[in-house]
Amino acid sequence: HKWNNNAGSVYPRQRKANEMTAVRLDLKNHERITLDDVPQAFSHYTYSVTDERKLVCDLQGVWNAEDGFELT
Repeated sequence: HKWNNNAGSVYPRQRKANEMTAVRLDLKNHERITLDDVPQAFSHYTYSVTDERKLVCDLQGVWNAEDGFELT
């Protein structure tokens, strides 16, 4: 699955009806952090931690409940 690209597009996954969608609930804002948010947060993190000099994007790979994310 392609999670995002170099131009800033984000690609949500197609979910199965019984699939978990939330990783956790942010109790302060009552917002759900979805599985689709995690790759975007990783891209943002790489930008922040490198003092805005680098950005990891164009993320592709898979997610499953047993292993989590595998980016290729």
